[in-house]
Amino acid sequence: MRLATPRSAALSALIFDAVIIPLLLPLALRGVQFRAETAQNLFQRNLWISGLGGLIAPFVGIKLIDAATNSNGSLKWKAYWKEMREVFERLMPRISYGRSS
Repeated sequence: MRLATPRSAALSALIFDAVIIPLLLPLALRGVQFRAETAQNLFQRNLWISGLGGLIAPFVGIKLIDAATNSNGSLKWKAYWKEMREVFERLMPRISYGRSS
C-alpha cells in the first residue's frame, strides 16, 4: 500500500477501526429483514455487499488516513506521540518503551 512508515500504518489502522466500529454498530443492532430467497442468492448478494466492501473499504480508508497524517506536517503526529510517550514514561517509569537504558 506504500504507506509512509510502519508506525503510521499501525496508527492509520487503529484510527480506521476506531471510526468504523461505531458506524457499524447501528447496522448490526438493527439486523436484517427476512427474505424468502434461496441460500445461494442470499450468499451471493451478501458476498458482493459485505465481502467486497469489507475488502476494499479498509484499504482505501487506511491509505487516506495515512496520507492525511503524513501530509507536509499539517497534522503534527510526531510531536503528539513524543509528548504522549513522555507522559506515559512519567506515569510508568519501570517500562522502557523501546529505549535501552
